[in-house]
Amino acid sequence: MFNDRNTPQRSVLYNVDIAHHIVWIVARKVGSDLFPTYLAKGTMQTLARCACICKSFSEPALALLWRCLRSPIPLLSVLSGFQLADPDCGGQDAPAKTKYWIINSGLSVVDRERFAYYARFVWAFDVRGDRIHPSVFTILEAACGDQLLPHLRFVRCFSTASAYVLHPFLTPSLLSLHWEDDADRDAEKIDAAERLASEILTLAPTLEKLHVPRCNTTSLLSSFGTFEQLRSLDISSTPRVPNWTMIRAIASLEHLTEVYLPSAVVGCQPADRCLGFQTLTSLTISHRREGTDLLRLISPPGLQHLKLVGGLSLLDCWSSEEIREGVELCLSKCVATFTSIVIDDFELGAVDSIVATAEPFFRMRNLRTFRCCRGMMALTVQDDDLRAMGAAWPHLEELQLKWSSAESLDDPSAIPSLQGIVELAHACLHLVRVDLSYARLSLAPDAEPYPGPVHGLEDLILGRGQVREPVRLARIIDRLFPHSKLSIKNLIPRERVSDLLREFETVRRDRLAPCESPVPVASTTRDHVTTQ
Repeated sequence: MFNDRNTPQRSVLYNVDIAHHIVWIVARKVGSDLFPTYLAKGTMQTLARCACICKSFSEPALALLWRCLRSPIPLLSVLSGFQLADPDCGGQDAPAKTKYWIINSGLSVVDRERFAYYARFVWAFDVRGDRIHPSVFTILEAACGDQLLPHLRFVRCFSTASAYVLHPFLTPSLLSLHWEDDADRDAEKIDAAERLASEILTLAPTLEKLHVPRCNTTSLLSSFGTFEQLRSLDISSTPRVPNWTMIRAIASLEHLTEVYLPSAVVGCQPADRCLGFQTLTSLTISHRREGTDLLRLISPPGLQHLKLVGGLSLLDCWSSEEIREGVELCLSKCVATFTSIVIDDFELGAVDSIVATAEPFFRMRNLRTFRCCRGMMALTVQDDDLRAMGAAWPHLEELQLKWSSAESLDDPSAIPSLQGIVELAHACLHLVRVDLSYARLSLAPDAEPYPGPVHGLEDLILGRGQVREPVRLARIIDRLFPHSKLSIKNLIPRERVSDLLREFETVRRDRLAPCESPVPVASTTRDHVTTQ
């Protein structure tokens, strides 16, 4: 009788590496140890089906399903006695407002084995104020030992009131911790924050990522220099102003590559300079009304990404001159490595041209990304500004300017036009994405003032501008950007926008019609136009 056990099709399922690879492709994105990704609902359903196919697929599918949990409750739910009840009423029914998750009986051998089976898959979980009674973890530790989650690497806690949930899981295997310290003036939360901070300090020799944006505990703020393996640190929204000693301690960390810090520093002198941050590649500075000394104090030699954000206080805005001077000092040693600048949720005190504000970055010939988003209503962008960017940044890949005061300006020269966009794309041969607000979508009076087509641009996003001559404009855009996806948002007037979209789709359909493609023409052209 024919035996199929030794056939190639049968043996493939016994290859663990192949089975894992197939399931990981299904999941598409699972994240790294320090940056786990929570799976979409559809992906989780697909993995659940994979787990039911056969034993070969069950193990790798379950490993991904349980890898990142949005709450510890799904894992605790495998215990037979885990339920929502009033802990003071012996597990009996009680009003909803008094109910907590408890274990109403001891753990059997089957409970312990089932918990251990699924716990070994867990790499990350969140704590979001789930009402889990502390007795649950006391029972678990007594029954299963100290290592409840042997492969846990990443934990996020969004409430100091629920920080007690973290205590059993703060073990040396943990590599990344995110904690939203919301203690404020609540005495009970302050005590809980201090206890959690003292336990975090025990992880100093091994922790690689520590994000405590609103850190307000003295013991933790004064001990960052002891985290010898730290690669990423975030204290950007701390209510306290960092002192010069703290900045130097953070700068001394040999493995630090990413840091989020407030802009203000106290206790420093005008001549002080920080010689640390030798391995830093990404710096995010949050604006504080107390000052901007941090920009002039540090000059990371290998910095690649700089992000300026609004932070806690925008009442006293930075002046553009102060930004230029500080940024110029900060970037003085990283001309060869710097590739990205992001100005997000920021505000300036005086109306100025983007050229003036971007001047410190024009020496960064390797710049790949320039983004200015939200709150930048005081600045204007013109075609001359786009030409200056094209000349300064030949390797630019993404330009995003989602602001302008152009809607209140009568002078059309103060608004970027299609001509400026085309010239920028020709100057930056690697440009793949342009996102502009208040673009002036009108055509030059000359018949053919534009250069040849730009084949590399993939996304052209235009918003809050004015449309004129929509039919001719659609034809010009399709000719100039034959491979670009066009997205338009809040353009006026509406009827001209509709004409523009209709003509653009027609022109592109006609141009692509002769091409042999298995995809219907209507579907192909629709993918090139997006309206938001």
